[in-house]
Amino acid sequence: MTLVYWRVKAGSHLPAHDHPHEQVVTVLEGRFELSFSGGETRVLGPGEIAVIAGTREHAGRAVTDCKFLDVCHPLRQGFLVEK
Repeated sequence: MTLVYWRVKAGSHLPAHDHPHEQVVTVLEGRFELSFSGGETRVLGPGEIAVIAGTREHAGRAVTDCKFLDVCHPLRQGFLVEK
């Protein structure tokens, strides 16, 4: 699995995308709007969690400056840092 901490500025957008990985998003600070294909939208605040099934299209927008943790399974090769 892959764990990634993100800091995002208010108003920043995450374009619609999908991936084969299951993803769990936990908001640590601020508010983040998460939208799914089919019209479902949730605004997550501190301590709230969203589980995104693999291949489900989703997009996002930082309502405020925010910090969140993404956990993806299986490992996301594109997020690896080479030493």
